[in-house]
Amino acid sequence: MSPESRLALALANVALLFPKGESFLDAGQDPAIADAVRSLTALNDLATLRGRTYAVDIVGHADTDGPDQVNSPLSLARSDAVLKLLPLDRLPALTFAPVGVGVAEPLSPGSTEVEKTRNRRVSFRVHTDVAPQDSRQ
Repeated sequence: MSPESRLALALANVALLFPKGESFLDAGQDPAIADAVRSLTALNDLATLRGRTYAVDIVGHADTDGPDQVNSPLSLARSDAVLKLLPLDRLPALTFAPVGVGVAEPLSPGSTEVEKTRNRRVSFRVHTDVAPQDSRQ
């Protein structure tokens, strides 16, 4: 497995959790944010070394409580909230896109409160097939 694939997998497994119906992070998420930033920094360093730019989707999710008209915008607001926490100036070889998927990509079925809690999250999706960086840098 390539270093990029390992980092992409680590980032896909990050779960930044949110309270029900809210777009601010649950208390105690600092270690998960720090882990994500470490992985993103390593990915940025690899992209720079390879002369490439990698795209990272910041994917907001919601639980199954409430209608799609609420959950879809809520999931996007969650991804926007995480984007604002990232040190973008230190990650120039990465581009970020906030994405809200509502309830479309659950981590758990969502039939219990514990499962719903796991689904109220933001995760990361890395695309390493992006074109090489231009030479203007």
